[in-house]
Amino acid sequence: MEQTVEEEKGKVTKTTIRYFIQLLRSAGIPKLVLFLAILLSMVGAVTGLVVPLITGQLIDNFAADSFNVRTVGFLAILFLLEAVASGLSYYMLAFVGNQTVNKIRKRLWSKVLALPVPFFDKHRSADTMSRVANDTNEVKTLITDHLIAFCSNLLTVIGAVAILFYLDWRMTLIILIAVPVGFGILMPIGGKMYKISISMYGQLAQLSAMLTQVIGEIRLVKASNAERKEEKSGYDDMDSLYRFGMKEAKINSVLIPLMSMVYGRAAGRYYRVRRRSRLFRCAQRR
Repeated sequence: MEQTVEEEKGKVTKTTIRYFIQLLRSAGIPKLVLFLAILLSMVGAVTGLVVPLITGQLIDNFAADSFNVRTVGFLAILFLLEAVASGLSYYMLAFVGNQTVNKIRKRLWSKVLALPVPFFDKHRSADTMSRVANDTNEVKTLITDHLIAFCSNLLTVIGAVAILFYLDWRMTLIILIAVPVGFGILMPIGGKMYKISISMYGQLAQLSAMLTQVIGEIRLVKASNAERKEEKSGYDDMDSLYRFGMKEAKINSVLIPLMSMVYGRAAGRYYRVRRRSRLFRCAQRR
């Protein structure tokens, strides 16, 4: 169900990525710092791809009883570069995330104070407090943790595929053929995971609101002998949150082995085909 958010220039249709990007732009996200952070994360990802190749050459040199000091020095420089790039990129993204969330919270707080009184009659005050304090923190988590991981992992995957093509292009093609199969499995399951996550966050906000309200009015609860009633209400919310968590665990328990089986079968087929081709070549030579 689509929602609308009123702004100064009218109404904005709330969708997923489109609305989120518009929200970040309205918060004045520092683009230069964000660009530098992503660039540094990519530098760290590239050095992370180069290090195993140089390490392999270094081990081969040890096996050949020849020690190359330059290779060891270059490897140490790459390790240092990867550590510095990763640390700086994380700090920059943390700065971007904290600054963006701070501005969003200020705008949301001003919006809450400008709302009419009937809004507070329909919604619990603790629920509104949770939206301002906790839900906005998810934006910082997304920028600080997931954004840098997405950029670096994307570059790592591209570089790893290129290296695999160089080492064994047949095996790489088999793996790439298995990727659409994996996406075919992930898409319907991902939709269910999204619905469960939304419901879980809503239930968590409801539990937080209930706890804040009951603890804030604990004198009134004890004076009216409502401890059992509030205890049962809290237990119901906690049990509901537990059920959502178990639903998510069930999906992950099926998804992870299923994906491993898909790629494992792809690798097994490759080795069987390769073995048969070798046997066929040996038979032809005879």
